[in-house]
Amino acid sequence: METGYQVKYINENRGRGLFATRNYKEGEIILKETPLIAMQQVENRTAARTCGWCFSFLGTLEEQLIGHMTLIQGGNPNVQSMKSTTSCGFGCGELYCSEQCRTSAWERHHNMLCVGQIDLASHALVRFKQHAIENHELFLLAAQAIAVMMYHWRTNGHDIGAAVKVFTHFTYKPWWEVVKSEAWPKQVLVEMVSDSLLLLKEGLLKVLPEEEAPVLQPLLNLDFYSNLLGLLERNDNGIEIGAPLQRHYESLLDDPNRQQKQEWPILESVANEIIKLQDADPECEDSQDQMDHDDHDDHDDHDPHEKRLVFPPFEGLGIFPMSAMSNHSCDPNTLVKFGQNFVAEMVALRNIMEGEELHHSYIENEDVLEERQAQLLEYDFVCDCPKCQAGL
Repeated sequence: METGYQVKYINENRGRGLFATRNYKEGEIILKETPLIAMQQVENRTAARTCGWCFSFLGTLEEQLIGHMTLIQGGNPNVQSMKSTTSCGFGCGELYCSEQCRTSAWERHHNMLCVGQIDLASHALVRFKQHAIENHELFLLAAQAIAVMMYHWRTNGHDIGAAVKVFTHFTYKPWWEVVKSEAWPKQVLVEMVSDSLLLLKEGLLKVLPEEEAPVLQPLLNLDFYSNLLGLLERNDNGIEIGAPLQRHYESLLDDPNRQQKQEWPILESVANEIIKLQDADPECEDSQDQMDHDDHDDHDDHDPHEKRLVFPPFEGLGIFPMSAMSNHSCDPNTLVKFGQNFVAEMVALRNIMEGEELHHSYIENEDVLEERQAQLLEYDFVCDCPKCQAGL
């Protein structure tokens, strides 16, 4: 199938890049792709109830609204009773929007990582997940990557080299060489990775068939695991999927006849309660300030019904092989965005000519030069895009 882009080698310093093979108009979709691996951020799981495979929001708008009402009241929404929702057959609590999604997740990785089939809370796989939640959720994505490698091994004629190669064409270093944090010295990271690996190794070897253990062993040494974490740290892409309830709320705000809509009174009431909670939480201020700034021209008088991010989006991270081939620029010509599920769309931000390199921003490209350069230290390069060269 012919595509409108290709990966080309640039030079030793910049490596490979993604280039347009035809002209694109502003707003045109350049490519679509699903993630090689992906996960929902742990702290986001309560606020955004989504499918464990495709990340579509679960339930109808009415059921989602009831879920938010339950959370406000301090309860736990009964997501399993939502329409078109199916749960993991082993009772681990993972939910899916369809039987097809449940089967896809099970075949790719959940068969190795499901803790519903484990009776003991002291089981190493349970402790591995607890350790990841307490220390760094990237360990959960690394475990999924190893499970996906085993999936490829099972389905490609038992070629473990080819299964691993799915990941190794990305740039990588040991995790402790990629993470730039004074709060986490190298020795702390090494110990954290070592503890995680011991638990994961013990846990997986207990749940896998005995004949597969020799295949798994090379994937569970410190060198491989640390490089895998470094690969994920450097190449993962943030995923944000807007809540359908947020879109519906904003559409009603735009409707001058919203008071006549049957659902508006209760939707407005729930939204106002959430806004009160947000205003009382200092951690919500930064993200809301940005949205308020974006809408400032339209809401100079601080309309009580101004658009706010009330119903949280899905937030996660994943590896998107083709998008990851796109190099960084603080003045990018593309943007990677998401619609209603985990399908990434790379969209042209301006007209792009055939042969032009496709860039997207790895960081907040609206930050000042010094802050942008500091954020890019993680990627081991100094940006020389036109914006940086101009000192902007």
